[in-house]
Amino acid sequence: MPTSRPWVERFHLETWRYAVPVMFGPPPPLKPGQHLHTATCTVVEHGEHRYAISAAHVLVEAWCAVRSGAPTDVVIGPLNIDLNKVAVSYVDVVDLEAQPEGRSYPIDLATLRLTEQQVKRLERDGYRVIRPPDWPPPTVRENDSIFMAGYPAALRHQVSVTEHDFGATTFGLIVQSVHDSEFIAHRDPAFSETVRLTLDDVPPQMVGGCSGGPVFLVRDEPVLIPRLCGVVKEGWSPFGTEDLLLRFARLDVTLNADGAVRSP
Repeated sequence: MPTSRPWVERFHLETWRYAVPVMFGPPPPLKPGQHLHTATCTVVEHGEHRYAISAAHVLVEAWCAVRSGAPTDVVIGPLNIDLNKVAVSYVDVVDLEAQPEGRSYPIDLATLRLTEQQVKRLERDGYRVIRPPDWPPPTVRENDSIFMAGYPAALRHQVSVTEHDFGATTFGLIVQSVHDSEFIAHRDPAFSETVRLTLDDVPPQMVGGCSGGPVFLVRDEPVLIPRLCGVVKEGWSPFGTEDLLLRFARLDVTLNADGAVRSP
């Protein structure tokens, strides 16, 4: 992987534009005890197929909140999404014995359909849409270099009763291991410049809210192109250290070109 600083900075400045903030919760103004959920997604257009990709524990939780009957706003970038009218694709594995109070998502990947008009609106607001030249996405290998982007909840600021600003962050990581439907990577300090849209000094380990964010494979090729290969599932610091490990859903074995999620 090239180590020139301008190259690394360029990728940090480019990859966050493919991440789109997700927020859902009660409509404003919030009452005491109510709160909003923050996450991340990315948008893909492949042929005639257009959809947002995020983690299942994000989109399905939003879908369940809407279906519960409680007033719930679901916002993706500038879009207000009516989940009563949009199908969410995911693989639902319920293990009541292991998790009696909730679902288990071993794939932890979900998509929802978008219209051509919605995609155009996202691009007008400055977000970038991923248009892969072919399918499936590339397969990652151990020691591959990847970049991820997302919107940590700690960087979300309420500027009015109905408006929020989101700060983006990016990480450079090295793939540690690859499994049937996921891969695990650790943060590479040499490629972990944080890109923020605010001036707040938030530690880079603050990744809550990045769930569903896009992950790009970057190999040393004649033309350096970030290729979508996964989405963020979760992150944690092992043994209370400053190290950061993240788990990602693989797209090459779990996502069809039309946005349907399947078991590998």
